[in-house]
Amino acid sequence: MARFIFISLTLLMISCSKQESPEEKIENFYTTPDYNLLSSADKSSMTSEEWEKLDYNRLKPRLSGASRYFELERFLYSNSSSIVHPHTVDGDKKLIKVTFKHPALLHELGFFNEFALEYSKDKIEQAQVNFEKGLLTVQTLEYTTTEETFTLNNDGVFLDLAGVKERKEKYRKIQLLTESLREIDQLILKNHTHFHFNSSEYTKAIEELRLRGEQQVASDFQTYNNTIKKLAELDPDYIVSIDLGRAADAYRRLIVIQADNYFKNALTISKAKVADSTSREKALFFEWELKSPPESKLYGTSASFSAVFYDEVGRQIGYQELIYNDGPNGNGIVAGTIGSKIESQAIARKTSRVEVKYLQPVSVPMIKCSLNVQIQCDEL
Repeated sequence: MARFIFISLTLLMISCSKQESPEEKIENFYTTPDYNLLSSADKSSMTSEEWEKLDYNRLKPRLSGASRYFELERFLYSNSSSIVHPHTVDGDKKLIKVTFKHPALLHELGFFNEFALEYSKDKIEQAQVNFEKGLLTVQTLEYTTTEETFTLNNDGVFLDLAGVKERKEKYRKIQLLTESLREIDQLILKNHTHFHFNSSEYTKAIEELRLRGEQQVASDFQTYNNTIKKLAELDPDYIVSIDLGRAADAYRRLIVIQADNYFKNALTISKAKVADSTSREKALFFEWELKSPPESKLYGTSASFSAVFYDEVGRQIGYQELIYNDGPNGNGIVAGTIGSKIESQAIARKTSRVEVKYLQPVSVPMIKCSLNVQIQCDEL
């Protein structure tokens, strides 16, 4: 009897001392995931509280029972699976590849992480509605397969959490910088100068630019320049996703307001009159002069004019906007004479006096920008 007990205890001790295989350790880690299973290097890089906030997850649902999406998330995770492949040895490390199979919808919904719950709420809500209607079933699910290789050190799973924290901080900075451009993006769209020069939308854009002022518009572009430069420094690979077309729009706004202020200050108009043209139709004639050269490059942006027609008792009887391809643009020609047919000949015949004023900049060129050390913009 004593011999039987001794043998049984021996077998029990052997059974209890059986070591987990590398594959079992990794499977245990990604299904828990337990901070205590991490390597000492990772634990020194991240506290248990930081680990909880990181919300590392592969097969474990994360939402509480109070969440509206609790059952949907559980359903999707219940149809997820994994295959752990035999490990390979790399020096004193063991590498274990795991194949994960998740419903494609789980990927689309960002695995219900905090970012997805905030920024993909409409998509998640639609999935919830479909789930409640019975449109999401095991039969209708499509799947996505991914592979991940885990590193197992002698003292635990190594995820390089120091690198994870660094990348997370870099991503946070990129998000903040990108967010800082949003206000200027909205202004650029609001003050869009690609409308037809003779449209009310273009006139409104010019008016709003004037309200913002040249100094602030220049600051907008410089902020855009500096921010994109910082983004490129943080992540050179991010350059490919930068919308330089928007930067070109920001620079175009600057050209417009600089041209507008230049024409307001430098352009003089004189000797405006209504007279017969060579075709015996009534036409408007006037002289213009630019008193000084522009301080900044205007890329051929020119001035347009407005004409107000008055009768003999001083009543306004007509209005006409005048746009010329060869109008004043500050590119060498400093003075000239303009003659233009009056659209309403009836008004022209009743005109006793005409008043011509500068209206707004037109013929603004298309701009293209490139990014090297900083943004460089020029005419397309």
